[in-house]
Amino acid sequence: MVGETQASTDAKSFDVHRQNETKWNETGIKQNIAMPNETLSSYSSSLYWMVLLISGGVVLVILGPGLYSDVSLAEWYMSWQKQMFNVLCHQQLDRTIYLGEVPMAVCSRCSGIYIMFFVNILFVPLIPQSKWRNKWAIFLVFTALSINLVDFSVNAFDVWENTLTSRFLVGSLIGISAAHLLGTDRPQQPKEIFSHGTK
Repeated sequence: MVGETQASTDAKSFDVHRQNETKWNETGIKQNIAMPNETLSSYSSSLYWMVLLISGGVVLVILGPGLYSDVSLAEWYMSWQKQMFNVLCHQQLDRTIYLGEVPMAVCSRCSGIYIMFFVNILFVPLIPQSKWRNKWAIFLVFTALSINLVDFSVNAFDVWENTLTSRFLVGSLIGISAAHLLGTDRPQQPKEIFSHGTK
């Protein structure tokens, strides 16, 4: 009898502890949502300004040395701008946009990604949060990546030849969707979308 009473007391204590833990978790989530400085969806967010400044700095770098001075192709090869992105981009001359007769530091596809990411970060806080945005933010990134994969593949197999403009545009889709995702407060996982339907 004493053992049963003790077990019942322990069970109640465990339930109370679990309820308190749940309440604490729920409160913590609400506090995080209420704090605009922890997201990219507000101009008052310190995180937003950090991402904006970094992405803006990246854009200035990828424009390459041709934006600031008249350099030779040999000087471009040795420029610090090109070297910074050497492991991230193939930097093929025939696939790179030229500024002042000097190639940019990255190819046209990567240029689209970086430039349009920065441009869209400027306007991310102006886009209202919504259920639609939460549901499709991640899906849009995968769609953009898929379009770029298709564009790369059809060109590689000589189905059609893409251009500097087309590569820039499809690369822009990645930058736009990535900025949109980062500015979404509560993005929904794809598995949640399909498990609850797409209505």
